[in-house]
Amino acid sequence: MNKIEIKCNGSCNITLDELNDFQEDLKILTDDRKQVLKDSILKYGFSFPFIIWKDEQSKIWINDGHQRNKVLIEMRSEGYELPNDFPACEIFAKDKKEAAEKILAQSNLIGKFAEDGLQNFITKFDIDIKPMNIEIPGVDIDKFNLKYYEGETEDDEIQ
Repeated sequence: MNKIEIKCNGSCNITLDELNDFQEDLKILTDDRKQVLKDSILKYGFSFPFIIWKDEQSKIWINDGHQRNKVLIEMRSEGYELPNDFPACEIFAKDKKEAAEKILAQSNLIGKFAEDGLQNFITKFDIDIKPMNIEIPGVDIDKFNLKYYEGETEDDEIQ
């Protein structure tokens, strides 16, 4: 049996059963991306706290971590050994509307990946990003890997 380890801290701890889905169908988790997330949790443990919001009745809503919650519940049903509770950080909002606005604000990608910056980062830490099966907005990982792993220079354009 695989045991999921906690690899982060939060300002509080919650159980999966305390969490309520706030986003509903805002985002889609395809089977292939679900597997990527599951593989990441198996490799790195639970590494990012849930971001939660408590309403007036102290009901706990997920602001960030819906996909992790879904995958962890599925893993629990498959027999994986999960901790009793998980790290979380609480945000404050005056009502559901403000909490919903914060979901959108948090989901918005503010910084854009720079190819040279990404190349420098993965080179510095000797990371091969292709097997990680990550998606980076604005970066074609297949072309990116071809460009840098085949020795093209930074001046060469990605075709």
